Amino acid sequence: MNLGDLWTWERRKLGCRIRAETQNPALDEIRERLGNMTGTGTLSDKPLPDMAGKKGLVAQDTAPLICNNGESAMALSMASLMAYQRDANPKAISRTRKNIYKKFFQVPRSPPAKVMLDLQKDRLRLPLSSVVHQSWELKKGSMRSRHGFQHAAKRQTKPHSLDETTRPPDRKCVNGTTDSKEQVFPPYSGDLFMTRGVYMGGIIYQSRLGDLAGSDAHRRNVLNHEAPSLKQKRVTDPRCSQREAQAKLSHLAQSNSAPKMQEAKLHCANSLAIWSTYSENAVRLSEEGAISAIIVLSKDECAEVRRASATAFKNMSYHSELCRQMVKKSAVPTISELGVAGKEFVVSRDCALALVNLTSMDGIEAKLVEDGIVIALMSIMNQHEELAELCSRGLFNLTCVDQPYIYMERVIKAFVSLASSTIAVVKHVCAAAFCNLSDMKTIRSRIVEEGVIQVVGVLARGAEAKTRRVCAIVLHSIASTRACRVDMVSKGAVQVLYALSSDVDTVTLHYVASAIIRLTIEQQNLPRLVHEGGVTALCNICLRCPREDSTTQLCASALNLLSRQAIGRQAIVQEGCVPALVTLLHEASDSSTLRHGLSAVTNVLIDEINHGQLLGQGGIAAVINLCSHECSQIRESCAQALFNFSRGKAARERGVSASAIPAIIALSKLPEPRTRMRCAATLCKLASVEANVSLMVEEGVVPAFIDMMQTRDPDVVKHCCAALCRLAHEGSSAVTIAEGAVPHVIAGCGEAFDAATRQSCCAVLSAVSAHESCCRPLSAMGTLEALIALVEDRTTDNTTRLRCAVAFANLSNEPTIQGDMVAGGIVPVIGELSNSYCENNQLYCARTLCNLGHHRGSEGAIVKQGGVASLMMICMVRSVSHFTKQVCAKALSNLLCVSSETESWLLRLANEGLVQAVSVLSRLPEEETMSICASIFCFMSACGPLGRSLLIDRTSTLKDVFGLMRASNKATLVTCGKAACNLVGHADSQPAAIRAGVVLVLKTLSGLGDPIAETAAADSYFLITGDSYSRREMIELDVLPVLIKNARSLSTATQTSCCRVLMNLAWEPSARVPLLNANIMSMLVDVVEQTCGSKPVDGDNCRSLSTQNENFMIQHLVLRVFTYMSFMSKEHRVLMVHNDLIPTLELLYSTLNLSDSPNQSSCARRLTAVSIRSLAAVTGAQNKLVNDGIGRLLCDIIGAESENSADPGTQEHCARAIYSIAREKHLNAALVDQGILKTMPILGKFSDCYAITASILHVLCLDASLRELIAVDLPVRNVLVQLFEAPEDPHASSTVQSCAQTFLLLSRCTARAREELTSAGLVPLLIRMSRHRDEKVATSCSEALKSLSSEGSSGIEEGTVLTLISMSLSGSGTTDCSVPDASLLTVIPEHPIVEGDYRPSDELTSKCMADCLPHTISITKVLGGSAGGGPPPPEPPDMDINDNPNLPVPKLTELLEEEHNIGASMMFAKMTTEALGLCILPKC
Repeated sequence: MNLGDLWTWERRKLGCRIRAETQNPALDEIRERLGNMTGTGTLSDKPLPDMAGKKGLVAQDTAPLICNNGESAMALSMASLMAYQRDANPKAISRTRKNIYKKFFQVPRSPPAKVMLDLQKDRLRLPLSSVVHQSWELKKGSMRSRHGFQHAAKRQTKPHSLDETTRPPDRKCVNGTTDSKEQVFPPYSGDLFMTRGVYMGGIIYQSRLGDLAGSDAHRRNVLNHEAPSLKQKRVTDPRCSQREAQAKLSHLAQSNSAPKMQEAKLHCANSLAIWSTYSENAVRLSEEGAISAIIVLSKDECAEVRRASATAFKNMSYHSELCRQMVKKSAVPTISELGVAGKEFVVSRDCALALVNLTSMDGIEAKLVEDGIVIALMSIMNQHEELAELCSRGLFNLTCVDQPYIYMERVIKAFVSLASSTIAVVKHVCAAAFCNLSDMKTIRSRIVEEGVIQVVGVLARGAEAKTRRVCAIVLHSIASTRACRVDMVSKGAVQVLYALSSDVDTVTLHYVASAIIRLTIEQQNLPRLVHEGGVTALCNICLRCPREDSTTQLCASALNLLSRQAIGRQAIVQEGCVPALVTLLHEASDSSTLRHGLSAVTNVLIDEINHGQLLGQGGIAAVINLCSHECSQIRESCAQALFNFSRGKAARERGVSASAIPAIIALSKLPEPRTRMRCAATLCKLASVEANVSLMVEEGVVPAFIDMMQTRDPDVVKHCCAALCRLAHEGSSAVTIAEGAVPHVIAGCGEAFDAATRQSCCAVLSAVSAHESCCRPLSAMGTLEALIALVEDRTTDNTTRLRCAVAFANLSNEPTIQGDMVAGGIVPVIGELSNSYCENNQLYCARTLCNLGHHRGSEGAIVKQGGVASLMMICMVRSVSHFTKQVCAKALSNLLCVSSETESWLLRLANEGLVQAVSVLSRLPEEETMSICASIFCFMSACGPLGRSLLIDRTSTLKDVFGLMRASNKATLVTCGKAACNLVGHADSQPAAIRAGVVLVLKTLSGLGDPIAETAAADSYFLITGDSYSRREMIELDVLPVLIKNARSLSTATQTSCCRVLMNLAWEPSARVPLLNANIMSMLVDVVEQTCGSKPVDGDNCRSLSTQNENFMIQHLVLRVFTYMSFMSKEHRVLMVHNDLIPTLELLYSTLNLSDSPNQSSCARRLTAVSIRSLAAVTGAQNKLVNDGIGRLLCDIIGAESENSADPGTQEHCARAIYSIAREKHLNAALVDQGILKTMPILGKFSDCYAITASILHVLCLDASLRELIAVDLPVRNVLVQLFEAPEDPHASSTVQSCAQTFLLLSRCTARAREELTSAGLVPLLIRMSRHRDEKVATSCSEALKSLSSEGSSGIEEGTVLTLISMSLSGSGTTDCSVPDASLLTVIPEHPIVEGDYRPSDELTSKCMADCLPHTISITKVLGGSAGGGPPPPEPPDMDINDNPNLPVPKLTELLEEEHNIGASMMFAKMTTEALGLCILPKC
């Protein structure tokens, strides 16, 4: 870079010299001037103490300077600085001024806080021994540097020879005052604690004393002279003595590393762990330093010592006295480090228990958090998921406080990160913790900032009911603070409340509603409440608890507030809140809820677009029911709501229920004028609906109109007159019109009359034809001919043509004249009339064709005249109304029903387009339409190969068939399911049905609750389980839970079919895990209990025998499912065992073993044995197996097998199962108690079990408590002797080694047992086998032959603990462990399970498809119905009323509490570890 050319270095060099000892030239200059002034020379030229290991220290750390004239060093320094400032000579420039940038740094008197925190963390990670070692080395270095400094000072004051300079300085010279330089620089007496020294590990330094080899008396004098106050603090401060004791113990532990020392440490730790179990030892352990000792031992390198230390920590934490000492002695960091750094689960568990027990103490939460307990518990939880519940309890205890403490943010952040746990208990603990936090008002804003809203959403998702309730309380508590509401909504609180609103717990719903109403009060929250599900949440709450007054008041008030805004009204309708409001109005009993609910309905009815929703969902009916309420305010609100509703078109188009008219009539009698006006207008609009006219007349609406007209109010009178005009078309006079006026009306339809007359006449005919009693007279008078003439006249207007269609539909609805109409050629006329895009016209034509098809014998004529083509045009081209298309579907169904030649007739209709039309119609959402189409498809699928081929020719048709399973009507689903079963039951249509989604259809069919349908679906599943694609579809579409559910059916046929399907699925490895996830184990348990518990019915032997055989079949299938599921991976087998499998398996085995068929009994034993063997091979399942009595079941199987066929494979499975469990030593006693020793002589008879039997006995003998029992058991002893020299042993080496080890262990029993062994003739056998060629066998036999020629208390005396610690750390104590370990077990030969040997038999995996009979249904002809009176009369006059109701919103202060009065919603107390299975203390 050519720096030499670009930069002139000589001119930029600093004029000052920076000394490495001080690194501060300004201080060096001051010291130089001070030395010149005092006459002691240039101090800067004197050597300074060695600063090695003292980074950050400067010369200011030396002893204070004292001058001859008595001035202090500070006074001299100030004088020199003043003189330096007064120096004006420009030539004498200070060397420090030559530093043009003046860049210096001042070394702090102590390291920054960040450095101290990092140092503290490093100490936590390092063993204490290394810290003490570093401190000791640093101490020695400091001693050397001080010592060198004193030598240098003496060399400058008095010359010495070379030999003299190497001697230690004289104490008198150091302490004397004769030398002037000694007066300036008094002798250095060493640093003390807190005097700017570096003291690693908290050890007090005395290393810089002048005489390192001096006496203790001299050191005490120096301490008394230099720092008496510090000495007093050191003597009185217990922490100093504690640190000295720890340092001493650590140094002793580090210096002695002999094996005996290690054994002594282990003995010490184990003893402390045992003694701390008893509460009477707590005080003694606390007084004699047990906690300090165990802290030191916990940092030992030996894993066993650390494990025992962890146990001691755990046991001590159960005693309050020891807990206080542990906190006082800062044991929390040590326990945290031990638990986090420990790789063993036991160590981490014990440390976690200790930490959790510490958190249960009150008043020390801040101290625990400061010591790092939060990080420790989180780390342990991350390392061991099994301890998640325990650690979360500890963290929860830190939140059980009345006021926040300084380090609470750590706890909050820990729970925020912990909320993502998938463990239900942990999630509940997190929710409870947030509940405690939210009860503290001062930190509510803080926890919202930390993301508690999102965390609550995570906790509530998929959680238990109690957890969701706590989440709701948390949100309620936070929402009680006004300052938090906006932030809550911005952070997604509305979405969380929406998720919680689906709960069934009324308390949860109450708090959700309370939170929502508080959020609704803030206007700026309204958009997000609408768009994020707040309205839907209110709807859910109203529907779930409509009778909880406190909750319904909140919901109704919130909906009332929302309905005041346009966006709120729109949300109430679109989000489905209308049913909620209706529910409130129907079931609420308090007037407040009703007033708020009616106000909301009234506001929603302001927008006409909402009328249809309210009418269709029962909102108007609810208002009508409240019209008779005793409260006048509620009745006035009802009148206002009905008035708003009547202003729209929905009231005229759809009508109102029969109770509306009397209610409105009653409301019209209220004295308020505007209420009467609204009632009159409402009745006028209702009269425009033809269906309401007769009802209005019957209810006496005319007198009501007369009464209202007497008010002489202009608006009231106008609407009353319009309503009376509509009542003139009342139908009670239709018979009179038909009898006397019809002939003249028919004449008026002729060409001689003008268009208006003809239109009126046609209207009369259509109106009269709406009455069934008038149809036959009209037909007899020639009405059909007159109407046909009007249709054929091209000048006829559309309204008249529409009325003709109405008349045709009404007349065809009469069965007696249907045949005459077809014979008269009405079908082509209908086809011509349908050539219009008027929807009503299409409907009336479709009704006519449907009614005509109802007549039997006219089907051929209708098809010949083009009836099918007309129907296809209406339903597929012209009509858009679903109801019209439904009528077309009915018409096609009527044409399909013929008495004979079904296949030929079906082919003829298919050529006309029947299949395409029905396929299109099946896509409609109406239930009745889907039911009709399903019947047609099922009829076609049962019509042989022709019908099935018509359905599978097009994939879209087949999908439309299966698409009908979306229906909610059970009969429709069954019909469609039958069609699917017909397709699956035949080889020509099965592949197409599978590819089109028949699996999902069968799933729906299986869940209908119909035993016949369930059996048919299961049989169909059985037919397709052999197809891999079908199995994959069944798994992906969650068919397995449905099959499992149906397997519990009370129908034996359904049970058998479902179990057969599940057995075939369990045989496939890919389906086993999904089956286990679908909770098949619980189903199998239920089925076994159901079938094994059934008893034969007396008096019906044949039926009883049949039921018993069916139960045996079901039980055999279940046993095979058990067996196949046991072939899964180890973790899945553990899950199986923990589902209480063994008692069920035992019941199943005992039932099947009683079968009269020997083959069935043998198969049951074999399957049970292989299942148990597979399950017993998993370590995590062995405890549960033994607790469930697996030993007894194995004994039964072995005994039963020996009494019958004695299958060697079954016995080997049992033997290997016993061996797998016996390897866990703690289970051996339970196995022996369950009688496992009785099976040894039986297993010893089979050559394949020789080695296994010997290994089992060897493992059992490893337990000293069982040896004598085995030694005195004659059959077991004999089988051991036989196995020792068993002939034709395929694994003789393993057998002999195990027997030798067993005899070695038995030879160490009691004298009585050894006598039994000697008397049994074991000595000659051992003599022979001691010369065996296998060295292990010979050695074991020799040791056994030699053997054939022992505690703790609950109380300890004073001083025992202290003596134990002293002896352990000084190298005393030995241990002896000569008992063989399990690792010395002989390896037995492997013989894995071959799954193919247990393949299902042919009769369980195949079924003849030719035996499948078609599922058929009967199709009944139906009428299309009449068309009514035709087009309505003229519309009533428009309502010229400028009245926009704006009811005031009721005050909410009666519903909401004041914020300052809202206390804690729920406060959880601290949790202990007694509820967990980890807190049991070991007993001696």
